[in-house]
This record gives sequence, structure tokens and C-alpha cells, in this order.
Amino acid sequence: MLGELASGRARANWLWKTAAAVGPPVVAFVVQYYGLHATMARWALFYPAVFVASLLGGMESGLVATAIATALVPIFFMEGTSSFFAPQNLISIFIFVTMGIAISCVHQRLRTIMTELERSRKWLQAIMDNSPNVIVIKDFTGHYLMANRRLEELLQIGPGEAEGKTDAMIFPTESAEHHHQTDAVVFAKRSAITYEEILEVHGEKRVFLTNKFPLYNSRTYPFAICAIWSDITDRKRVEEALQQSEADLRQAEHIAHLGSWTWNPANDTSRWSEELYRILGVEPPASVDAPIKGAHPDIPPETLTSIRGALEKVLREGRPYETELEIKRSDGTTRWIAARGEPVRDEHGEIIAVAGTAQDITELKQLQRQRDEWTSLIAHDLRQPIGVITMAASALPELHEAEPQQSHELIKRIASAADGLRRLVDDLLDLSLLDARRLTLDRQWVHPQALVLETVERLAHLTAGRRVRVIVSDGLADVFVDQLRMGQVLGNLISNAVKYGDAGSEIDVCIEQRGGEVDIAVENHGEGIPREEIEHLFNRFMRTERARHSRVRGLGVGLYIARELVIAHQGRIWVESTPGEKTTFHVALPSRAADQMVA
Repeated sequence: MLGELASGRARANWLWKTAAAVGPPVVAFVVQYYGLHATMARWALFYPAVFVASLLGGMESGLVATAIATALVPIFFMEGTSSFFAPQNLISIFIFVTMGIAISCVHQRLRTIMTELERSRKWLQAIMDNSPNVIVIKDFTGHYLMANRRLEELLQIGPGEAEGKTDAMIFPTESAEHHHQTDAVVFAKRSAITYEEILEVHGEKRVFLTNKFPLYNSRTYPFAICAIWSDITDRKRVEEALQQSEADLRQAEHIAHLGSWTWNPANDTSRWSEELYRILGVEPPASVDAPIKGAHPDIPPETLTSIRGALEKVLREGRPYETELEIKRSDGTTRWIAARGEPVRDEHGEIIAVAGTAQDITELKQLQRQRDEWTSLIAHDLRQPIGVITMAASALPELHEAEPQQSHELIKRIASAADGLRRLVDDLLDLSLLDARRLTLDRQWVHPQALVLETVERLAHLTAGRRVRVIVSDGLADVFVDQLRMGQVLGNLISNAVKYGDAGSEIDVCIEQRGGEVDIAVENHGEGIPREEIEHLFNRFMRTERARHSRVRGLGVGLYIARELVIAHQGRIWVESTPGEKTTFHVALPSRAADQMVA
């Protein structure tokens, strides 16, 4: 099929060349023979005949037409054979033949150039049309010289409609002006520029990465400009999603105090996440993606030794590991981290890296220490009253008969020990109910002065030898509280004032209306609370340094329970302390005044 098609094309081409070679000189001969007989014009029509023949059929047709004309002119337009050899005739024949050959060669060269140009243009157009990007070429006046199919699809125009038009003719005004300005920049700078732009395609906004560059002629002057628009909408979406994922990961690592890392043993380089720098107390670099060569200079040697030991264990054993490390930071503080790592292997099973995580568990370690201390305290506080009750109960029958007075003292000790057990059990029960959010309140409107006076009276046995002053301001509004639970809060604050205040000093309980709240302040004089301990004072199992070294026993849950009870009443509790002078605990409770202000 292809052979027959090629043969048919060759036959048609041969016929065309033959017609082009014979037709023009024959026409010239007829016109010359019947119309012009002057000797001076014998070659006049055969020059254009050769020109037309070579133009239509190429060099072969031009040469044949030259030969036909060279044969026809001497025979029909020269006077006899003798005149053929006349010098002037030979010169004219030579000039004609030379010009015919030259014209044929020039036309052949032009045809070759035009064919190559057309083929190149078609190749270029085919490449442009099959490109996924928009490609256009414009002259220095802004008129489109070429545009590919992607632009036509983008603008929903027909093939070739963009050629000869300007941006203002096919784009909205704003986009056209922007294109014109960037074209001017390229021509002025005579260099390429790249920028992003947003175009609306079929009702959807798409992001394009546009690259514009000048096209030069032989004089190195830009005669045209080429623009390539790459649709990067999907890539931008992926990049934005990736950036969001990275931001979410960084946020999650920050919240969990969890850092990630990768170590390459081949060149001793590592990559750390931002949170890992924070955990180790090291300032993160400008780019956390840049690998760290060797050890970070801000890591203390003892910390580096612990980390190196864990990494070498993975390389040596080839198994995942989990360990807890106590590290020292450059600022002198120590932290506990839970390190986890496992080897990364290539397709041959060789270890090429070690990857893992490091989580800051310092707070957990502190809670574990507090739990151990709390367990020890509970065991001690339970053992002491139980021992008293057991001993007194065993001795009571004998003493009841022999020494009634001593048996009465034993009964008091049993009651006191039982009361201590009750308070301990009550605290543990309250702690459990608060953690489970199962604490219920029996609230009613109570005057704050009555609430405070009832609590002070109930604690008279604890405040013996200390003066408790209740200072009441005018205009107090009622508070909506569970009287028993709020009495428990105030009782804890007053008993702490007795335990940790200076012996013999006064304890002031001030009640004041402040806007929509009633502020109850319990103030005692003494050593006060160090500023660094105030932040953690209301935490569970928290006891100040002074309390831990005093003879006062406790679980460290009293203030935690007090805070949770106040919060359950929609109130606030805080402490103000001046070391060496005084400490004041404030409880602010919503009052009827708040309801009236809202109304």
C-alpha cells in the first residue's frame, strides 16, 4: 500500500515537472513566432519562460526549458546556420544558457530552503501542539506569530484564530495588561523571566508557571518573544497539602513533646525535627532539612555519650530498641527522654541508616516520682492511725477495769486516729470523683459571711492559740454554692494558714464584693511561697519544699481538690505570696450581683 502510494506520487511529480519544463518555453515560442519577429527581442520571452519553468518544476524543469529555448531560437529566429556562429549570437546564447542554469539553481535552492522551512514549521507546530504546556510566540508589537493547540483549548477558540491577534483581543483586560507588562520587561532586560499567574479556565481558577524569554536574530537583537505556561495547579495543591501535613506534624510533635530523627552512619550525618532541637535545648538552624555533620556543638559530652551508645547498639545488634535516657542540656538542666529507634535497611538487607523518635518524658518521670512519694505517704498515713487503733483497742479491755481514766484517753486516741483515717479516705474519694468528673454539688444561695463564720467555728479546735479575724466589706451579695464543699475549700485554706504561718501570728479572712464576684481572701504571715513553686502549687501531689521538710504530713492533694471544687462552682482560685512576709489565697465566686448585671 505504501509502495503504491509512493509510486503514484512520483508519477504525478514527474508529469508536473515535464509540464513545467515544456509548457513555458512552448508558450514563449508561440508568442515570439507569431507576435514578435525583431531580432533584438528573440530571447525576451524565453528568460521569463525559464524563470517560470524553474519556479514551477525546480532545477530539472528549468534546465530542460533552457535547453528547449536554446534549440528553438537558433532554428526559428536566426537567419541561417552561418548566423548561429556569429560572435554576437554565440555570446547571447552563452548568456541565456548561463542565466537559465543560474535561475534554475537559485530556484532549486529556494525550493529546498522553503521545503525545509515548511517542514521545520510543521515539526515545531507538531511539537507545540503535543506539549501539555501553553506555548506562544509573539513579535515585538505583541501580535501572535504562533500558538499551540493548548492555548486554543484554554481560550476555547478555533485552530489558528490566535495568530495575528494581540493579548487585548483574546484575554480579559487585566490579564492582557499583565502580559503586556511582562513582555516589556523581557524585551528591556533581554533575558528570561519566570513568574506565577492565575488564569480562569472553564470557570475554574488555575495556577500557571510562566516562563518568557526573547528570541534573537542574527544581529543578537530580540525580534520575538516566546512564552511557555505550565499548569501547576495540581502541583501547587500537592505542595500546599504537603506543607499543611508538615505543619500538622510539627504541631503534633510539639504538643506531644515528640521529636524525630534520622542518622546516617556512613558519613555520620543526622537530621532532626524542630521539636527534637527543643527537647535537647538546642537552637534549631534556619533549615532543619540540612543534615548535621557529626555531633552538635551545643550538646554536652555526657548527653552525646548516651545517644552514641544507643545508636551503636542498633548498629551492633540490628534490632529496634527502646530506652530511657537522662540527658543534660547546655543550660545545665536535665531532662528525661524515651528514645526509640530501628535500623533502615536497603534491598540487600544492609543497614544504611537509623531512624527513630525521642519523647520528652520529664513530666511523666516527675509524676512517677510524685506517685511513689504519694504511695509512701498513704502507706505511712494509714499505718500510723491503724497502729494507734490496734494498740489502743487491744489495751482497752484491761485498762477499762484497772484505770478508767487511762481508758478514756485511749478512746480519744482511737477517735482521733479514726478521724484522721476518715479525712484521708475522704480526700482519696474526692480525688477519684474529680478525676472521673462524677462529683455532684448540692448548691443553694448562701450569704458569704455566714459561710466563712461557720467554717471558722468548725475549725476552732485547729486554730486554738491563733487569732482568726473575719473582715467583711459592705454590700455583699449571696453566692450560689454547695455549702459543705465550699466549707471544705475554705477549711483547707485556713488549716494551711495555721500549719505554715508563723506561730502566734494572726490569720485574716477578708470578704469583699468585686463587681459580679465575691472575693474571699485567706491571709497568713510567714515565710511565704517561692515564686517558682507558685505555678505548680495547685497541681496534684504537689507540696512545697518547705512542706516536704516540715513535720506536717500530707498527700499534696488538698489544694488540687480545692481548685477543682472552685472551678466546679464557676469560680477562680489563686495565690499571692511575698517571701518572708505573707501569703494570700483568693477564692472568687459568682454572686447574685452578676445575675443582676446580666439582667
